[in-house]
Amino acid sequence: MNRQRYQLVFNRHRGMLMAVAETASAISGQKLPTARGGAGVVAPASWKFCTLVLALALTWQSVAHAQILVDRNAPREEQPMVLKAANGVPVVNIRQPNAKGLSVNSYRRFDVDGQGVILNNAGGASKSELG
Repeated sequence: MNRQRYQLVFNRHRGMLMAVAETASAISGQKLPTARGGAGVVAPASWKFCTLVLALALTWQSVAHAQILVDRNAPREEQPMVLKAANGVPVVNIRQPNAKGLSVNSYRRFDVDGQGVILNNAGGASKSELG
């Protein structure tokens, strides 16, 4: 009935699902039997689940990328202050330098999105191109 239709079968060599015709040959060059069990074939009900998982993964990925998280386990003098400018661009007020002129700032995560980030080294508010 569905001789000219395609189905998904797991390809062990490539490690992924592949679309194959029902009339495709097996590895040994023999014709596949027409009445096979469901081994390796993805059921239509699982497509809904796969689609949901993919959508959630893509959504979660976009949320998780634009984060700047200070390391709260670091000493207080190494923790910068992360704020938002009026236009929504993140502002990082980095710590004052030590006696050697080094400013140590500890982060758990420092991901910058398309808006950019402002690294403020001034003691107070200052003007920036981004915000």
